[in-house]
Amino acid sequence: MKIKNLLLILFLGLIFLACSSDDDENPEAENQNIGGYQIGNTYYNTPFAYINDENTQNDNPSDLAIMLSNIDILQSNNIDSGIDMMYVDYLGIDFEIGPKDLLDYRITENASRVNGYIEGGTRLLDNMNQDLYATQINFIINSFSDTHIDFEFTFTRQDGEIVTGEYSGTYVNVSS
Repeated sequence: MKIKNLLLILFLGLIFLACSSDDDENPEAENQNIGGYQIGNTYYNTPFAYINDENTQNDNPSDLAIMLSNIDILQSNNIDSGIDMMYVDYLGIDFEIGPKDLLDYRITENASRVNGYIEGGTRLLDNMNQDLYATQINFIINSFSDTHIDFEFTFTRQDGEIVTGEYSGTYVNVSS
């Protein structure tokens, strides 16, 4: 009888341990930003997101911009090189969920930040360059709140190269 009770206690103890949550070990894991884009075989990790509304004074439509970067560009007005970034903007009043008709878009590799402005680098996608222009664009904001944005995108360049990406996480609002 002692052996049966001992086995029962051992069995219940194992069930209790197996059913306990591991989530408490890393409570910040849920708050991590996940973002990036892929061009060909190269993946660009971009965990920093920024939004900008050019008109916060009234309800007139204006450019609404979203930017992703591999570096927190707000840490310094001058960064010599190494900035990989994606920039898009579209006409709207508020950041709302749904597909967007982009006005401008560009992806730049190895740019710099000089006196607060992004400069140089190699353009990989650009609506102002016929060789890097996208023939198909799909940009969708899946969710948006005061602190979080989730979106996905696909561009097909003139040369057939497909650019895919996504972001889910917090953002910095740089609107004036």
